[in-house]
Amino acid sequence: MSPWVGRIIILALLAIIVGLPVAWRPEREQVDPDALTLVIVTPHNEQIRYETAHAFNAWHKAKFDQSVRIDWRTPGGTSDIRRILKSQYAAELKRSLEDSDQVNSVGFDMAFGGGDYEFDKYYRRVGVTVHIPGENDKKVAHQLSISQPITFSKDEIDLDAIYGPSGRIAGSKLYDQSGRGDAKPGENPTAHWYGVVLSSFGIVYNRDVLKMRDLPEPTDWVDLTDGKYFGWIALGDPRHSGSVRVTYNTIVQRYGFEKGFATLRRVFANARYFSSSSSQVPVDVSAGDAAAGMCIDFYGRLQAEAVGGNRVGYVSPAGTTVYSCDPICILTGVRDKPGDHRLTLAKRFIQFQLTREGQAVWCFYPTDAMEAPPEDGLGPLQYALRRPPIRLDMYEPALFERMIDRVNYFDEAVPMPKGTPSYMGVINVMLSAMAMDIHDEVKAAWRAMLNEHGLDKLQAMVELFDAMPFEDETALFAAAERWRDDPAAEEADRLAWTAFFREKYRKIVEISNP
Repeated sequence: MSPWVGRIIILALLAIIVGLPVAWRPEREQVDPDALTLVIVTPHNEQIRYETAHAFNAWHKAKFDQSVRIDWRTPGGTSDIRRILKSQYAAELKRSLEDSDQVNSVGFDMAFGGGDYEFDKYYRRVGVTVHIPGENDKKVAHQLSISQPITFSKDEIDLDAIYGPSGRIAGSKLYDQSGRGDAKPGENPTAHWYGVVLSSFGIVYNRDVLKMRDLPEPTDWVDLTDGKYFGWIALGDPRHSGSVRVTYNTIVQRYGFEKGFATLRRVFANARYFSSSSSQVPVDVSAGDAAAGMCIDFYGRLQAEAVGGNRVGYVSPAGTTVYSCDPICILTGVRDKPGDHRLTLAKRFIQFQLTREGQAVWCFYPTDAMEAPPEDGLGPLQYALRRPPIRLDMYEPALFERMIDRVNYFDEAVPMPKGTPSYMGVINVMLSAMAMDIHDEVKAAWRAMLNEHGLDKLQAMVELFDAMPFEDETALFAAAERWRDDPAAEEADRLAWTAFFREKYRKIVEISNP
């Protein structure tokens, strides 16, 4: 055979290998070259981004005869996004003050997803602060909110009809209510952010691994402290994920200061790792690399559906979890300009999310998978997003029956006891010092305790294991106050607490090996 024939055959085979995937890939929607563009920064996954963008484009084109292309930006988790926005807005605020100019956008139009705590505290109340020299070179502090206040007319959005008169679920706000006191009767208040869907937090678990480890299915957070979970729990890192941070904060709130941190310390000692991506937890649990893990509700349900076969389960611990919302906001500096109505487009995106069409995308079955799609076309196209709607009338029987997960958080939610403090401002530092920064040490101490059978020794170990570098939670909150005025104090406390815990864990190991 001629060498040229062999070369031709090889080239033909290469063409087939390269060409078949291209020929068989799904047909993509054509992008309208005249489409309007909206830039949104988000931690949401690809399925959410696809479905919400597709549905909004269809709604906007039908209502305003213009296509919309969403330019999604996904630089990381909620905490990562917050750091980026704070850095960029601090630079923009400083520029505007030095140039005597208005504050402009920083390249993003909206922030979408990440929890009400992030949006209420960091985007609205805290924002960014810069210091610019004033008279006699004395520095003057200037503050800027990262989100901008938005007002909708009742014709655009009726907040009372959507969220209910209180605008809350078990005490948690469903939209920013800082402007409610200024609203005129019969008018919507101005708000910095609006909740789009509801969220809860729970435990995802692998039934096969549980059986192998001789463990019952977990129903509460404390179940994960069982020593049989040692090395078999997957956890997220609260320093990167807002949903993970809320989960850990909720456990301390529900159980109280002492039991809450004692529970977390044991769960962390059982942990295999702390992932910077909260979505990694249910993936590893479903693969059998972990027996259980903590995650946001829809991550657990999506993974259970993806795996199938009843192998993966998810539970929201009754009475000891929290129910909140997943918000959206328009960022400061976004405004309408001649030929570019970016602010109007952003407002329309919020408006769409709160319509029945927008809410159905989050909770109905995908229409592409149906033999007879519904005549009204409500629902996502390809992916079941499995997020409970925030709009109250979606729970009316006719619509409720069409949900893929027939759960009503408005009925299930249990309010926090009155006066329950939040640990959100301190929990990252506390957990870093207690376990995450010295994970090998806490595991070694926990392993020694699990293997110890002498009651006297075990009692001494438990006292060391649960010891805190301060007497009670008032000292913890006092530390947080110091951090506000002296950022270096936060790092100093973290290092001191880490040394304290490390020494306690070392002593536990010594007791087991005298």
